Amino acid sequence: MKLGLFFMPLTRPGQEIGEAMEEARRKALFLDETGVDEFWLGEHFSATSEPIPSPLAFMSSLVPQTRRLTFCTGVIGLPYRHPAVIAGEVAQFDHLAKGRFRFGIGTGSLPPDWEMFGLEDEAARKRMLLESIGVIQKIWSSDPPYRFDGEFWNFGVERTVDPALRMGGMPKPRTPGGPPIHVSVATPNSSTAKLAGERLTDAEQLAWLDGLFRVPDLFHHLVVGAADYDAIVLSPYLWWTTVTGAAVAPERT
Repeated sequence: MKLGLFFMPLTRPGQEIGEAMEEARRKALFLDETGVDEFWLGEHFSATSEPIPSPLAFMSSLVPQTRRLTFCTGVIGLPYRHPAVIAGEVAQFDHLAKGRFRFGIGTGSLPPDWEMFGLEDEAARKRMLLESIGVIQKIWSSDPPYRFDGEFWNFGVERTVDPALRMGGMPKPRTPGGPPIHVSVATPNSSTAKLAGERLTDAEQLAWLDGLFRVPDLFHHLVVGAADYDAIVLSPYLWWTTVTGAAVAPERT
């Protein structure tokens, strides 16, 4: 059983962002020193209470200061950015972290972010999640020329590919096939989990964040189905917690 910690981090009213980031840095180093396995960090763009628009940038500053901690995004909202940008940034971070990385993805959970990006249609965000991760995985598994035509993104690198100058290719992650992918789930019967299970067929790479269970539900899952889980990820929000599943569990889709 592995132990992890999730936080945004939260800021106090009037607290400067730099001070909050320093507190978060010290907490992460404490986790590494005390033997905690995983450090999960969220992503919000439009909340000064939880100002973390780039978890990868923040975690990059921690990589050389830690020895064993695995860094995990909880989560990167795939609908918010172009999939090629996410593919490149995640591949780069996987190399910086030397494989100490888990790629948590989701549709985003903050209503002001939805409004800001024009993504208040929940069904569209779910389809964007699946289209985006499909593009990302194809970028990681193939070489140029690239061509992607979908409902939300249509792009490619074809005319400007120059093998002699190594121009046109996208970076691949350090981890063969890409880092482990985790899909955020807000309810036990999440339709997002069902769609992801149908589309992401690599069971060795797909795990679940059965997130936002209330504490009594956590104890129920630990007592009744502890064998189904290989990690517990605790949140500083005292009334929330997260359980990470070890594999696809059909009865939970």
